[in-house]
This record gives sequence, structure tokens and C-alpha cells, in this order.
Amino acid sequence: MRVREAETDTAPRPSSLGSHTPGEALVKIAVTNTVLSNAGDAAIYQSIVEACSARASDDIEVTALDGAAPTTIDLYPEWNIEQQMSRSASRPMPIRRLSNFLRGAALELLIRSSALRTFALQGPVRNSEFSKALRVISEADVVVSSGGTYLVDHYRFGHRVRELLVARAMGKPIVLWTQSMGPFVDAAAARALRRLAPHVDAVYFRDDRSRQAWERVAPLPAVHAVLPDTVFGMTLERRERPANRSRTAYLSVRNWGQGVEGGSLDFGEYEAGMRTVAETLTAAGWNCVALSTCQGVPGYAVDDAATARRIFDGLPVTIDERFHTPAELFEMIRSADLVVATRMHFAILSLLAATPVVAIAYETKTIDLFGSLGATAFVTPIEQVDGAWGERVGADAIGATVDDDRLEHVRAGASSPAEFVHSLIR
Repeated sequence: MRVREAETDTAPRPSSLGSHTPGEALVKIAVTNTVLSNAGDAAIYQSIVEACSARASDDIEVTALDGAAPTTIDLYPEWNIEQQMSRSASRPMPIRRLSNFLRGAALELLIRSSALRTFALQGPVRNSEFSKALRVISEADVVVSSGGTYLVDHYRFGHRVRELLVARAMGKPIVLWTQSMGPFVDAAAARALRRLAPHVDAVYFRDDRSRQAWERVAPLPAVHAVLPDTVFGMTLERRERPANRSRTAYLSVRNWGQGVEGGSLDFGEYEAGMRTVAETLTAAGWNCVALSTCQGVPGYAVDDAATARRIFDGLPVTIDERFHTPAELFEMIRSADLVVATRMHFAILSLLAATPVVAIAYETKTIDLFGSLGATAFVTPIEQVDGAWGERVGADAIGATVDDDRLEHVRAGASSPAEFVHSLIR
């Protein structure tokens, strides 16, 4: 998809744009809507940081605004992380829900009142968690909404929109990094997108389906493109696998309740399919390990290791329950011979590592991804996974790979939004 530049630009810009002197100034980028407890989302953030840093002629500081900062600060001590304004990390859940409601009301007021924004930054609450996040946005040259899958009907995303509108009220450019969106048939989802769309400087989509969903609801901004998933831009090195070892397969599972297009799903069939894969491979002498991007983080709502324990109960499958960073997952996958991945970013890390991968699509994003790579034979909608599918996959023990030339092309596209981000600062 070609990126179209606007001939005229009427959107408000922060007064600081263009004020940086190469080699002297510090460029600040705020990345909001991160979910770093999920290693797949952490890989997205890492890719954004790497892409922006690689194109920076100035010193650059990137800060993540995350929904669970007290947890993720410990997971990634090398990153700048603050608690997202629109989300509370409070416990127990009733207190968190009340806090989220109050934060939403506060954001609505901040969108409308510069005096209240000044009070939040300079008044007696200036040292609060909420005000610290607001300060990150106020000092940023550009605000980036992280890549991922959150502007979709499956989730309520009004709080994410409000946070971006606060940034716009402070005169900040807004860039929506590469993500899946839509279909915006839900009335609340469509309203939220219509509210946000006029204030976006650039939007990047993982697939044309998402672009069409946006365009049905609101005009596209002047700068937009369909690009490969952000994680393809990570600087990870392919290397030869060690010789003289047993064959290893990583099995990535997750709990889910509906088909790809929102239809019914018999999760028992999916469980049977994954069990059959494991049974077929282990019978052939393979070492099977259950591993995922979403595990080992206390307090995070999702634990794929718990799902794996249930699915593979009684089978000779090793359940890896630990948290692993994206780089650690890559190194583990790189040494394997096969991956069967329900998590899309687990599949992408496998493609980056040149490890054959078979994907299970629980959302359209995975089907679109493998279709763009000419590998549709290696992706199956989750509602079509059953014992017969598992027997075929286990018996074939082959998966999709991407050659080096194709991968370099995909990598270049995945990191290209950084070019526009830096054009806003020059």
C-alpha cells in the first residue's frame, strides 16, 4: 500500500517541532497502549524502539505507558515505563474498576480544559502516578499508539481513545503504529473510532481488511499504509541449529471461545487437535514443550501455561511455565525443529528464527499474515482444528519458513513507520 502524503496540513502541531538541533537535542517519544506483560506485545514495543532509534540523528528517549507498570518495570528494567493514565494497576478488581472509571472521567475533563491539564502537571497532584504519565505525554515530541490488536470490536477501547485525545489537546502528533482493527460493526466501537480518526496524523494497518474497516467508518488520514507486523522489524540474528540433538517441537496454546469470524467454537475439538499433535510427535521420538508469549507473569489475566497443563495432562509434554522476554523466546525457538503456534507473535518469532511453523488462527490477523507470505497452507482457523488435523500436522512435521531475501523485504516494511515519526520532529 502506497503512503500518501498530504498536500496541505491543517492538523495542530506542537510548537516544539523543528526545534531540535542534531547531536544536541533529546527527542522524546511516548508509546502508549502497551501491554508488556504479554511478551508478544513486548516484542512490538521493542521493535518500535529499535526502529525509531535506528533512524534518529539526535539522542532519543522512548517511554512506554503500560497498563501494568508496577509489574512490567521489573520484567524490563532496561526500559522507561510509566503507568498508563487510562488504566489502574490497583488490586483487588472492584477497586481497579472504580479507579478506571474515575480515570476515564478525569481524561474527559483534561481533553476539554487546558487549566485542568496545567493543574494536573503543576498542582498538588503533580507527583501522582496519573500526573507522571501526563507529564510524559506533555514532554513528548510524538505520541505513538503501540501496534497490536486493541482497536477491535472484541474489546472496549474508549479509554485508549480518550488518552490519545488528551495528547492531541496538548498539541502532540499522533501515530497509530501497525495493528489490526475493526470491523467496527459494534456501535460503540464505531463511535470511538469516529471520535479518534480526525486527530490521527498517520495510521498503519497489518492488513487491507483493517484498512477497509476504518474507511467504512471514517476518512483515512493523509498518511496511511498496509505493512507487515511490527515484530518482523526486530534485530534478531538467524543462526544454524546445533547438530546431534533430539528433535524438539514447541506447542503454543491459548484459551479461546469463538471462531475466527466470531462464530461458534468447540474448544474441546481444539484441545483434541493439540493433544493429537503431541501424541503423534512424541510417538515418533520428538521432544514436545508447551511454551507461549503469555505466561509466568503474576497478576496478568492470561496464563497459557495453565491452559497447556489442562490440554496436555497425562502426555509426555514438558510445560514451560516461566516468563521469557522476546529475545529469550527467539533463542529457544531458534534451536527447535517445529513450532505449532496459536499465538500470532509466537509464529512470527518462529518465522524470524527460520524454524518451520504451523499456525492456528483465532483471529483473522493470522490468516492475513500467512496469506501475505504465500503460506496459507500452514495456517488453519481455530474452529477447524480437531484430532484429524492434529494427526496430519504431527505426521508431516513440516511448517512455513521465510527465506532471507523475503525476510529482509518484510523487515524493511515493518519498521518503516519510524520514517514518518522522525519527519514530524525534523
